[in-house]
Amino acid sequence: MITLSIVRDKTNKVAALLIALVMIQAVCAVGSIAAGPSEGNCSYANWQDQHSLWEISTRCDPTCMGAPDMQLPVHRFNNGFWEQSSEPDLRHHMAEQAAWSVVFVHGNMTEVDWSRSHSLDLFKKLTDRAEGPIRLICLSWPSENPKLWISPSRQMREKKSIVKANTFQLAYFLQRLGDGQPHGMIGFSLGAAVVAGAMHLNAGGDIGGVVLGESLSYPLRETLETRVGFVAPAFDRNALTANGEYCQMRCTFSSLVNLYNSRDPVMKRFRVFDHSTTLAAGYLGLFETKYRPLQADPAAGGQILQIDCRSIGATHAFKSYMCCCGFNTMIDNVLGKDASTTASVAESFVQINNN
Repeated sequence: MITLSIVRDKTNKVAALLIALVMIQAVCAVGSIAAGPSEGNCSYANWQDQHSLWEISTRCDPTCMGAPDMQLPVHRFNNGFWEQSSEPDLRHHMAEQAAWSVVFVHGNMTEVDWSRSHSLDLFKKLTDRAEGPIRLICLSWPSENPKLWISPSRQMREKKSIVKANTFQLAYFLQRLGDGQPHGMIGFSLGAAVVAGAMHLNAGGDIGGVVLGESLSYPLRETLETRVGFVAPAFDRNALTANGEYCQMRCTFSSLVNLYNSRDPVMKRFRVFDHSTTLAAGYLGLFETKYRPLQADPAAGGQILQIDCRSIGATHAFKSYMCCCGFNTMIDNVLGKDASTTASVAESFVQINNN
C-alpha cells in the first residue's frame, strides 16, 4: 500500500507539472499577442489590404560597400510575421502596386528586434496619417551594442566605417529601384547620416573621394524632389552647406523637417564621436551662424522646417521623439503634405524658404 501510494503521488505530481506547463504556454501565447505586432498579431493583418512593410538588411556584412548588382536580403511583414522575400519581389510590388513609398533608417545601438519594433511603430504612424496606400522600406544595418572589451576609440572608428559602408549600400539600393524611387526618406540619429550620404551620392557627390558613377552600371537618375525627415540627425550641422560633407543633397529634396533636441545628451556629446569641434544637427539644428544658430545658410536648397523637441527631456530614444509634437509635422511632410500648416505652436520652430 505504501509503494502504491508513492507511485500515485508521483503520478499526480507529473500530471500537475504537465498541466502547469500547458497553462504557462497558453499565458505566453496570449502575452505575445498582447505585447505587440511583431509576432502573430491578427489586428495587423488588414495592413496588407493597402499598405506594405518591407525590411532590407546589411547586417550580414557590416563593412561591405555594396555594388550595383548586389542583392540585399529582404523580408516582408505579412499577417503578423516577417517573411523572407527578395529585391525582385520588392521591385515587382513597387511596379504593380501604387503606393506612397518611404525609406526609413534606424539609429545606432539597435538590435534586430528593436529595429523591427521601431519600423512597426513608424509604419503605424504613417498609415494613421496617410490619405492613401503606404509602402515603408526599412534599412536594418549592423548597429548592435558595442562589445565591452573593445576600446571606445576603436568602437568609433569601426562605427564610422560601418556608417560609410551603409551609405553606399543604401545609395546602390536606391539606384536599383530605377523609376520606383521613394517619395520620402526618414533617418534617425546615425541613420540620418546614412540617408543624407546616400542622397548626396545619388546627386553626384563623393564620400572620401569615391562616387557612384565610377562603378555604376546604371545611368544616374535625374534629381528628384524628395520629402525628407530627420530625427536627431547625428552629423555635422553644417553638412548641407555649400562646402559641407553632404552638400549635393541640397538639390535632392523639396522640403525637409529636422527634429532636434537641445537637451539630448547624446547629441550634446556628438563632437566626441566625430573628433571635432562641430555641433550635431540633432542638437542645435542645421546650419550655424554667429548670433542666430537656427537661421539657415541661404545657399541651402528646398524648404527647411526645424523643430526643437526639448519638451521630451534629456533623451535620445526614438520612441521618445515620437512623442514630440513636431513628429506628426515631420510625418506629414514625408507624406507630401504642407508641413508648415501642421507645425504645432507648442514647439519652438523655424521655417526657412530658400529659392
